[in-house]
Amino acid sequence: STEELQKMVEESTLLLHQGEEVTVDACDLWSKYELVTAELAQMLFETIKITFEPSLATQFRGDYKSGKRLNIRRLIPYIASHYQNDRIWLRRSKPSRMNYQILVAIDDSSSMMENKCKLTAFKSLAVLSGALNRLEGVSFGICRFGEEVDLLKDFDEYMNSEAGAFVLQHLTFQQKKTNFVKLLSHSLALFEGRSRTAAWRSAARLNQLLIVLSDGRGVFMEGVQAIEKSMRELSEAGIFSVFIILDPLQKVLFVIDVHSAM
Repeated sequence: STEELQKMVEESTLLLHQGEEVTVDACDLWSKYELVTAELAQMLFETIKITFEPSLATQFRGDYKSGKRLNIRRLIPYIASHYQNDRIWLRRSKPSRMNYQILVAIDDSSSMMENKCKLTAFKSLAVLSGALNRLEGVSFGICRFGEEVDLLKDFDEYMNSEAGAFVLQHLTFQQKKTNFVKLLSHSLALFEGRSRTAAWRSAARLNQLLIVLSDGRGVFMEGVQAIEKSMRELSEAGIFSVFIILDPLQKVLFVIDVHSAM
C-alpha cells in the first residue's frame, strides 16, 4: 500500500549515511521516492508544461520576396500585377524551439538535518526531477551547496535510478556552513559555461533558471550586500532564481522569488 511504501521510504532515509555498519540500497530508495511522489510529479508537470515545453514553429508566415514555401493566396494577385507584386513567399517567423537549463541546488548544510529537512528535501527533489524529466526541451542539473558547491548531476545526464542514487548518497547534510554567495557565483559560472557549449549554441532561445531548496538558515552569513551583488549578476545574465524554503515542521513549502525578496 501507499502508506507502507511511505513508511519504508522514511525508515530507509533515516538509515542512510548512518555508517558502514548500516547498508541502504540507494538505487532502490530513489525508485521508492519516485513511486511515492509520482502523483505529485505528474501534477507539477501538468501545471508547468505549457510554460516549459518547447514552442515548435509549424506554420509559415509573412509575404516575402524569397522563402521556403509559396503563399498560394498571393499567386493570383502576383499574376494580375504582371509579376510585379512578387512578395509571394512564406518564412518561419518563430524560433524552432525554446530550451531551458535548470539548476536545482540543495542545501547540504547540517542545519537541514537539525531541522529535519532530509526527508522533505529528498521528496521535493523527486517531485521536481519527475516533472522535469517529462518535459521536452528542458535540461536540468543538480548540485549541493554548503561550505562548498559540488555538481552531482550534469545538465545532459538523464535522471535515472543510478543518477538518483548518486545524489542521495552525496547529500549527507554535514557541511558546517551555508555559503549562499558561493552558490550564486558558482551557478553563474556554470550556466555561462554550459551556454557556450556546442550543444546549446544553436538554440534559438535559451532560458536559465536556478531553483534553491533550503531551510533558509545562514543565507545571509556572507552579508546582505554580497548577496545583493551576486543576485544582480545573475539577473544581468538573464538567469531567474527561485528560493524554496523547506519547513517540514509546519508542513509548508514557502516559495520566494529571490529577485523580489532582495
